[in-house]
Amino acid sequence: MSLPKQLINLIGVVVVLAVVVIGVVVVALPLYTQSLATDGETVHVAQTNSVYDIQVQGLQAAKKKLPQTQQEVAQLRTQISVPNHLDDVFEIAIKAATATKSTITAMTAAEVEPFVARTTVGDDGKAAAPKPTPVATPAPAATDKSSSDAAATDGAAAAAPPATSTADGRSEAPFSIKVDVPSPAAAAQFLDDLRKGPRLIAITHSTLTGTPASGDTDGSYTLTVDALAFIHTAD
Repeated sequence: MSLPKQLINLIGVVVVLAVVVIGVVVVALPLYTQSLATDGETVHVAQTNSVYDIQVQGLQAAKKKLPQTQQEVAQLRTQISVPNHLDDVFEIAIKAATATKSTITAMTAAEVEPFVARTTVGDDGKAAAPKPTPVATPAPAATDKSSSDAAATDGAAAAAPPATSTADGRSEAPFSIKVDVPSPAAAAQFLDDLRKGPRLIAITHSTLTGTPASGDTDGSYTLTVDALAFIHTAD
């Protein structure tokens, strides 16, 4: 039995179309879908890189301003009020008063001052003034050039500013405490408890006044303490 020529051609066309459709579905369509996903990831990565680039530029600009920012932070630290610095000092004093069964009647604090390195301490608890540097006797000038060089050296030495102790954030805050204590022993213990810390405290002056116990009358003493709290504002 022979098939008509037109039917054979029709069957061939159908087979070819089926092969093409199968090829598109099995091969071309997955590749197209994958390419769309890849394009989406590429766009997302490009957007992410743009965001990172903006952040990096901002960090680089901030890095250039870092010295100025550090200077501004140091200036702001100097504006922190004394009570904030002395919160732990007042807490130490209250604990010392509780331990010695004493009563604090007054606590005052002065303005924060630049830290002064102390080699010797006077009777008032303040650092002694530095001794003046002896001036060497100038040698006769041999030439005008040597004289000018010596003058320039002396001028540079005289113009050099003294080192300041606030550059590293160190300062000190004077404060005063008046407390009623039951006995001289309690006063001594109160002073010892102040020195225990954790805040570094230097007692510059203390005065104990009052009357001892007599008969049925209990003793009455008032301890006045002048001290310095050392502060590191970088903390």
